[in-house]
Amino acid sequence: PFHKIGTDKQERYDLSRAYIAEMARYKISARSPGSAGVWDPDKETLGPFGSEEKEFSWALDKLHVTGCGVGHFSGPSLGEETVESATPTAERYDAMAAMLKRRGWLKYAYIQIDEPQPRHYPGMRNWIEAFRRQPHAKDIPMFALVYSGQCYEALHDCVDILVPENNDGGNVVSATAVARWPKEKEVWCYWTNTAHQWIDSPNINARLWSSKVWWMGARGMA
Repeated sequence: PFHKIGTDKQERYDLSRAYIAEMARYKISARSPGSAGVWDPDKETLGPFGSEEKEFSWALDKLHVTGCGVGHFSGPSLGEETVESATPTAERYDAMAAMLKRRGWLKYAYIQIDEPQPRHYPGMRNWIEAFRRQPHAKDIPMFALVYSGQCYEALHDCVDILVPENNDGGNVVSATAVARWPKEKEVWCYWTNTAHQWIDSPNINARLWSSKVWWMGARGMA
């Protein structure tokens, strides 16, 4: 939302950065802290990945956000992918990953894969494999938000951050499965249909989310 701001790029850029900075003040990382760069009046003069480098420098080095999404893909859209069809995308990301690695930011980056179902897992695995074959993009963490309990066994060897749904009922979070997840990887928790309750509502359940996440052995929330 741009409130009463019109189409002026500078004003939209300033407001977008203000949102990201305010979230960071409360230790919340915007999913893509580089997104404000879309409105940067100087974007076209910055060269390849210049906008990303400018925004990530501001967000990571000044605001100290703890993560930066560098891509967002629908899980179902990856269901028919082969390694060959995914390779052009992986190659494009390889150049970005080289920049992130050079600046020491790759450890904060991730690509979000949104709500794949089990029938999409084979194509999604092929898509990730195309990245793993690149010299730099192979190191971009893959972050998958999932609804199916089959995810633990099916994705343990290809996803770096698993984010199973947890809506306090009808969820796929399992403390036992989380405990068995590879120790070098992470599990977060994904709230969906209860998320609206923390807006304008002093609800005790929402206030306990972060505590529940840690109790289950997960390390983050989405």
